[in-house]
Amino acid sequence: MNGSRHVYARRWMALFRITRIATAAAAAAMIALRPVSDADPLLGALAIGWCAWSIAAVRLWPDLQRDPLAWFVDVTVIFSLVAASGEWRSPFYLMAVSSLILPATGLAMRGALAVGAAFSLAYFTVALF
Repeated sequence: MNGSRHVYARRWMALFRITRIATAAAAAAMIALRPVSDADPLLGALAIGWCAWSIAAVRLWPDLQRDPLAWFVDVTVIFSLVAASGEWRSPFYLMAVSSLILPATGLAMRGALAVGAAFSLAYFTVALF
């Protein structure tokens, strides 16, 4: 039983890594395609940097996968990128959604649904401003 948990944990981490890399690359590409503002290159670099840091941190400290404070920091950083992009149709939307992978895989169904609802409300709030 413990061996199968380890396999599932590795698969979820692979999903997190692949999704985080793909969404950061997509955000950087969308920033490159939209009209350039002074902040766009910095936002793209921050997205790629956070992608690399978040993957490395979870790999170096596996307990972060189950740490609600780490999830909160992750979503806060990404919501900051969403807010800094200046529009609710942010290039960082998909990256924000990738921040739900760890809570969704580390919590029971009710907890995961609560985190998803809180995420939706928080994104809506950030989008209003």
